Amino acid sequence: MTTETKFRGGLAMSLLGLIIMTFFYFQQQDELQRCKAGNGFLQGGDIEKAQKEELLENTEFLTNINGRIESGVDFYLDDSSHVRMKEDKNFISKFSRQERIKAVKRMESLRLEYDYPLTSWIFAFEIYKKENSKIAEEIDEFIGHLTE
Repeated sequence: MTTETKFRGGLAMSLLGLIIMTFFYFQQQDELQRCKAGNGFLQGGDIEKAQKEELLENTEFLTNINGRIESGVDFYLDDSSHVRMKEDKNFISKFSRQERIKAVKRMESLRLEYDYPLTSWIFAFEIYKKENSKIAEEIDEFIGHLTE
């Protein structure tokens, strides 16, 4: 093979590669335009908006759970709630009123000690559950019956 033949072969291969790359480039641009025209294309702002919405949903969920525990603990102390719970759900507390007051006061002190925004009652309940699992399970059951 002469140098001229090698040169022509290299030039032909380069041009062929350039043609193929140009074809794929325009195919990719066409695909990109079709994606942008459709609803499935996410842009940078869309991703941030989705993350904000997810964060907002999670915050709302935690706030609801925290409020559920807070109001449930208040009802757990109320004797009339226990009377209604016995009538409606056949739920009878295994603990005296004094034991219930003591448990709720301890959870309240834990809530103040670990004052996490939005989740203070959740943390207090989980920590108290490790201290006294039996009454914590009963409180959880009581709150579950309230929300049925």
